[in-house]
Amino acid sequence: MPISGPAAVTNQHCTGVGLTAFYECTLSPSSISSHAAILESDGSITLGYPGYTGSWSQSSDDTLWFAYTYYGTVVATFSGEGVDGSCFEGLTTFPGSAYVSPYQVCLD
Repeated sequence: MPISGPAAVTNQHCTGVGLTAFYECTLSPSSISSHAAILESDGSITLGYPGYTGSWSQSSDDTLWFAYTYYGTVVATFSGEGVDGSCFEGLTTFPGSAYVSPYQVCLD
């Protein structure tokens, strides 16, 4: 799934301690939240929230990495693998926190 921006994506996720896969989010569907983002062609990310931006890349066609920043400080990083023709799944970590968020990132 090579991505060439701009590409609109929807990120579904839940947050907790000790989570290892997005599948765990689906066990409690009410815990899943989502947000939209645009993976821009210059490697940046557009989020619809003041102060938030990010960057993204692919080291291979079946991987996706991104980082969200808040006023220039990294607040979250995602690393995932392709799971079908339009989605990536992996974990998002938050610097300085024990929390993790399994994410499913799907091209719209």
